[in-house]
Amino acid sequence: MGETKDPRTALQSKSVSVRAAAARDLSRIGTVDDLPPLVDIAINQKSSALRLYAAAAAADIVHRYRGLGERPRLTKAQHAQVHRWVRSYDPGRNPGLLMMLSALADDEARARLALMLRDPRNGVRAGAAMAIRRMAISATAIGDTSTPALVGDCLQDARIPPDVILELIKMTGELGWHGLRDRVRAAAILGHLHETAAQETLRRLDARFAAETWTGFWRSFGLDVFEMGKEEEVPNWRVLSDGTHADPQGSVAYTLVDGQAHIEGDERPVRLVWAARLGSAEVLNRAIQQGDRTWWLLEDRELLTTLERALDSFTPGAREGLEAVVRWLADVEGPMAARLRAVVTYQVGDLDQAASLLEELASGKKPRTDVYFWLAKARVDQDRKKEAAKLLDTYLDQAAKRARWRSEAETLRAQIG
Repeated sequence: MGETKDPRTALQSKSVSVRAAAARDLSRIGTVDDLPPLVDIAINQKSSALRLYAAAAAADIVHRYRGLGERPRLTKAQHAQVHRWVRSYDPGRNPGLLMMLSALADDEARARLALMLRDPRNGVRAGAAMAIRRMAISATAIGDTSTPALVGDCLQDARIPPDVILELIKMTGELGWHGLRDRVRAAAILGHLHETAAQETLRRLDARFAAETWTGFWRSFGLDVFEMGKEEEVPNWRVLSDGTHADPQGSVAYTLVDGQAHIEGDERPVRLVWAARLGSAEVLNRAIQQGDRTWWLLEDRELLTTLERALDSFTPGAREGLEAVVRWLADVEGPMAARLRAVVTYQVGDLDQAASLLEELASGKKPRTDVYFWLAKARVDQDRKKEAAKLLDTYLDQAAKRARWRSEAETLRAQIG
């Protein structure tokens, strides 16, 4: 639910705060029809905060028209109109509006952004650098060679100020542009910050050749990097571990070639990036991209909550990858991790170990109700149906009417008799 009942009406309000809220809503739901008033506000509004919100909304809308998945693309006329808007104003008035160019990703956009990297105003340079990063880090940019070529040229351009060079060095490591290693090394002499950034960039470039960098549980939220919008409720997940790639369709081998992952039976390469997720601008997370999708590496509490939601999608075919998840959960403390470890152990087919873990949980103080359900399933598979019946009766007696596993438990109980 948004901040305003009707953001398009609210955008005409006399209140700056209401108009700002409308712009934030349009960042998530706006269409190309909303661009004209947003661009006008971004350029002409007196309030600098409102200009920033309007520019961000305009950029977010344009990015939704990059053609990811089955989403629409800008028409030729709309594409040209965005270029006209950006050419028509002084970028110093609102550097954030340059972000629209990152969605166009054509030679004209790259050339203009490269020009802005030499602007005497720091804000304009920073806005242009951020636009180049957003252009390159979108899933639509997989296989793009023009943007890294542009960055490579800028790294050795004496007209580019040191602050921009620093950002380009960082960007090279985040995006995995291996061909720019020598130019990063050469740029490191500009100062201590540049040397430190270059070392980190080279570390990240090398890390893509190491299996442990790719190892983990990854989730796609259905959104591009930096994209505003509603996240997918059903987790789209994949596991990479020990040369195995697993997802709900099953497990296959994968190999690392030239810093990219190649999954057996899939011609599309997988690239790894370091990127900031929305709401955590100062923290870079690992993400992998293939096709039109981005998957984020999940850890700690977020890993546990996603595993909980994804239990229905853990298929027998994904057993090899899920065995790695069981190992990881063994190192995580807390009751939620212990329960998930037991359930996933059952789902990968290690029946005796799962039953032992579930039995321990069921005998503990105030166990979660669904522990009885999973232990009952294990007992059925062990041909211990009398025990399973009692466990199912306990579960059905304690579980809510709309509990997640109630329907399956009722069916199983009826089958036991």
